[in-house]
This record gives sequence, structure tokens and C-alpha cells, in this order.
Amino acid sequence: MSWIRNLPSLKPSTQLLPNYEDLTVNSLLNPSLNSRNISLVQAFFNASDIAAILMTPLFGRASNDCCIWKTTVDESSTVKSAYNICSNLMHVVVPTRSYVNLYFICHMRVPPQVRSFIWCTTHQCLPTRVILLHRGIPSDDTCVSCNRLAESLMHVFFVCSKATSCWELIGIHSIVHKLLQIANDFTAMFFELFNRLQSQQQILVAMTLWSLWKSRNTKLWKAYDTTPSSIVTRAKYTLNEWSCMQRAKLPLHEAEAFHNSSKPPTGMIKCNVDTAAFNNNTVLGNCMCFRDTKGLLLLGKSDYFHSSTTFL
Repeated sequence: MSWIRNLPSLKPSTQLLPNYEDLTVNSLLNPSLNSRNISLVQAFFNASDIAAILMTPLFGRASNDCCIWKTTVDESSTVKSAYNICSNLMHVVVPTRSYVNLYFICHMRVPPQVRSFIWCTTHQCLPTRVILLHRGIPSDDTCVSCNRLAESLMHVFFVCSKATSCWELIGIHSIVHKLLQIANDFTAMFFELFNRLQSQQQILVAMTLWSLWKSRNTKLWKAYDTTPSSIVTRAKYTLNEWSCMQRAKLPLHEAEAFHNSSKPPTGMIKCNVDTAAFNNNTVLGNCMCFRDTKGLLLLGKSDYFHSSTTFL
């Protein structure tokens, strides 16, 4: 079970003693005093786990529980009403920050699927194994990529050895390492990281996060492992290809002007050329036509060729 936020794996490394496999976190607390049973903690865990457990803050408990999940008109308690309550509680704590973050995500200059991915990531919607367990779905919580520690969002994108190698390749590993020492959760870590980067770095990091998750899914479903250099290369290539397509989109009035061909001056011949790419940009077709001063066709030609490289 994952419950120690000061450890990268979120769970203790100590192997429990025989006959104590059913021990719970609540067993380590003194409920009446709202404190830990220090002697019990020291008896069951190693030094690093003890230090991490004792650093985890304990929050005060209300003396009396009260019902805040109100029933609907037909006196039923629905998931929707519970979600609204949770959303309102979160909105009271950080109302302005959430709107700023949402605006930032929506206006990132990255492909739409990457924007959607970043939104899901910052809202804890990605189905990592830890999140699946928290939702009550039985699953092994070990990271798919490294097969060592618990697969939380923080681990997949910032702690896992594959993620660490990617950040080294794009030159922000030192920033990530410093933030890991102070971050409380993934979302806070994500936005604090982006606040420290230039705009072009932000775009590359967003693309790399998306490529990391794609690599994780490829290994999970197709048993194919991807190297960190391939992950970063895919992120850069996808961004470059999408950016080229965006630049190629002309406004309507420019597109109309482009298609209105004019006759060449007297005594001149005009050549119009066009190209198109097919089959994932591996086949390039081209055509050209020559016209005289009166606009009459003198010569036309079209052709295509294959290539092992792409053109965008």
C-alpha cells in the first residue's frame, strides 16, 4: 500500500515480520492523542522508513463527525452530488490558481491530443497503477517502465529512471531534482516546473511527458520497450511535424489569392509548380505547367518518387 509521501515509491521498503501482514496504518497511531505510536514504528521499520514516517504530518481530527453529503430531491445520494461537494471544497482552497492553470493548458502551442493529455495528467485522471488501486481496481502497483517502485504520477514522469534519462537529454534534470525535494504532489510539481522554464522549454517538456506515457503504454500492451533517446526524438519530431502543418495553413483570403493565377508579361513564359505528400509523407508527388502571355498551356508534366525519409 502507498502511504508515505516522503518516499519516491510512496510505500515502506521494510519487509513486515511474519504474522503481521494485516497491519494497517491506523495501527501505528494513538487515536486519542492524535499522535504516532513511536515504539511500534521503531519496532517494525528500518531507519529510512522511520524517518519518512515521522516527517509525514498528522492533521487534527474533528471531535464530532457531521454529514455533508446531502441527499437529492428524491432522498438519494448520488455520485454527482458527491463530486460537486468535493469540487466546491477544492474551489474554496485554490479558486484563482485553478483558473490560471486551466488557461495555461488550453493555450499551450502543442497538438490537441497533447493538450488533452496534460489536462488529464494535472487532474489526476491518467490510469497509473497507483490511481487504479485508489479507485478500487485490483492491480499490481509496480511501475511498468522500470518494474521497481510504485507507479504514481510523480514516479512515472519525474522519478523513474527512464524519465530521469529523458530530462537529462533535454537539459532540465537539475531543475527536476531540486523540485522533487520540495514538491507535495504531482500537480504542484508540474506547474512549479513550468514556471521555471522558458516557453520553448515548456512546449518540449509537455511533448516529452506525452511521449513518456506513450512509451509506457507501448511496453504494457505490446511488450516493446522504448529508449529515452527515442522518447525525446519522437516528442521533437511530432512537435515539428505539427508546427509545420500549422504554418502551412493559410488564412482564407491568402488561399484565394494564391489560387488566382495571373498571365505573365509579354514575351515571358510562366511556370506553375505544386507538390503533395502521401503515405505518411514517404511519397512525394509534383506537377508543373508552362503558359504563355495569353495564358495558353505550352507544356505540362507530373511525377512522383518514394523516399525512406519524411518531408515534414
